[in-house]
Amino acid sequence: MNLFQRVHAMSDRTAAALVGAVQTRLAGCAKNRGAEETKAVAKPEGVDDFYAHCEANPDPELVPWSCHALMGRGTLITVVVASARTKAAAEAQLTSVVPIFAQSFVKA
Repeated sequence: MNLFQRVHAMSDRTAAALVGAVQTRLAGCAKNRGAEETKAVAKPEGVDDFYAHCEANPDPELVPWSCHALMGRGTLITVVVASARTKAAAEAQLTSVVPIFAQSFVKA
């Protein structure tokens, strides 16, 4: 299992708009990337917008599955990624860590 988080600040767009833009763009290339929204991860309290998806990694050198949670608040956006050997394992890891990452994110 691999796990990481990135946080970005934007000055000209709200994070909710960015989460929506990612969701729209991902839908456009979902077939090529094997990406699909996951309902297994609930939107944490205190975030303005939220979107979670999982995708298969075609590179055999990488962990086979990655699940991503995007959370927006004000002008901040964070991405939490959990990777594992199966989609179910990646979803389970993401489900368990998103609330932990969200607690500190909503206080930022």
